[in-house]
Amino acid sequence: MARGWVRDYYAAKLKELVERGEIWEIRRLMGPTGPRAVVEGREFIMLSTNN
Repeated sequence: MARGWVRDYYAAKLKELVERGEIWEIRRLMGPTGPRAVVEGREFIMLSTNN
């Protein structure tokens, strides 16, 4: 039972953060590694890579 209230507590805190817009979404890269990348639907030119 102890875990139940902890989970509920953190679920409520997470909900508060989401409602206030304080949660950052993880950006996702789509496509092969190359000079261009698509991030969240927008195309970017990569100026450097860590290959």
